[in-house]
Amino acid sequence: MTTATDALQNVLAAGGLAPEESATVAIRGNDPILPTDFQIGAATAASITAVGIAANDVWTQRGGAN
Repeated sequence: MTTATDALQNVLAAGGLAPEESATVAIRGNDPILPTDFQIGAATAASITAVGIAANDVWTQRGGAN
């Protein structure tokens, strides 16, 4: 079973971001959150977290404090 952190590392790598940045966040909770064969909790958590990491990178590149 893929964890949300594993999924996050894959999403970051696919988006051209450093997978190591996944160490800067903590994703809590486990699937299944709904009775389904798909790991929608991990996928949702990974994608929302990746957006936050990407937004932080843009903020830092524009001169914001990290």
